[in-house]
Amino acid sequence: MSDPVLESTLAFSFDEDAYESAAELPTYYRALNLPPRRQHPFHVYDAIRRQPELVAQTLDTIPPIAKQMACEIVARHPQRILLTGIGASYNLAATAAHILWRLTDLPTQWTDSAEALASGAACDYRDAVVIGLSASGNTIETVDHLRAAREAGAYTLAFVNLDDTRLTAAAHDRYVAPGGYGLVWDYSTRLAALTVLAIELGRALGRPTEPFLH
Repeated sequence: MSDPVLESTLAFSFDEDAYESAAELPTYYRALNLPPRRQHPFHVYDAIRRQPELVAQTLDTIPPIAKQMACEIVARHPQRILLTGIGASYNLAATAAHILWRLTDLPTQWTDSAEALASGAACDYRDAVVIGLSASGNTIETVDHLRAAREAGAYTLAFVNLDDTRLTAAAHDRYVAPGGYGLVWDYSTRLAALTVLAIELGRALGRPTEPFLH
């Protein structure tokens, strides 16, 4: 007698073409108006190759904006920094939080926007800088969290890849990274921008940032 688990696992029919190209068929690609690619070069491959160009554009455009943000942050005498996002932006928040803490010496945390809203945990935003992260600029949980933080007294920043969005409208100040909402680069460009912000804020606070940059 055959193993029923093995049999039930293997005895199914599927569209082999759709199965093999599953990575190129999600709604995500439809949202970007990208036709499915079933062979190399895939869209992600093209996106990876665009990263050096778009990160270079970021490093050309972010410095004056980061300096202005840093000056505003210092003027408000913040006690901590909080980064909020979902999905890839949550992962970005985790990475950027370590960079900001290391270069500014300000206590820096990161949170999942939905968890922050749903938990109901008490949080004093009056002496905080809250940075909202969303490639599309329209992640509703991040928008709602940033709005709530601003209403509670936080200085709020939005780091996005699309301008004129709900998140940029919710923030005091914003940086729109090059490339638009896309694949791969929407993480790397915003991380580059946040790193420059950390450097400028560290300098504005009189922290010795240079030893960390080598």
